[in-house]
Amino acid sequence: MRKSYPIAVVLMILALVPAWVGFAAFIEARGFEARAVEATGTITRYQGYPGLKGRITGRSFVPMVLFELEEGVWAEVAANLASKNDAAKIGSEVPVLYDPAGADHVRFAGFYSLYGAAAYFAVPAVLLFLFGFYLLPMGARAPRDSRGRMTGRPPHSTQREA
Repeated sequence: MRKSYPIAVVLMILALVPAWVGFAAFIEARGFEARAVEATGTITRYQGYPGLKGRITGRSFVPMVLFELEEGVWAEVAANLASKNDAAKIGSEVPVLYDPAGADHVRFAGFYSLYGAAAYFAVPAVLLFLFGFYLLPMGARAPRDSRGRMTGRPPHSTQREA
């Protein structure tokens, strides 16, 4: 069996992991978008976002968005995107999507906010699959003798045998 064949198959199978996570994120985003209501919100402030260890490090911030619900009630909710503390954007109006069943679930109305996670996982899935697909025929390119060993000459060599 060719040496590159098992590696290619493993890479193509490994591509299924980020592809599945990206697909699940895409389905969740489509479901949220289908039931969401659009509103215009105002960025009121930035709140510190906890890091990996649960502490607020001062490096990542979440914009707090104030918007009016369908019932006429105002809500201030943290958006789903972490960003830098950009004081220039405080007071700016942004389109938001929120879930009427739970107004604490808010996303900015844009591709990255809705489908960013799906795109983030789609890239490694595609790269792993394409690299595995590229490696698949690599072992077949080298010419072999009657016992299956590589001969070292290209299959259509222009050199004449002496």
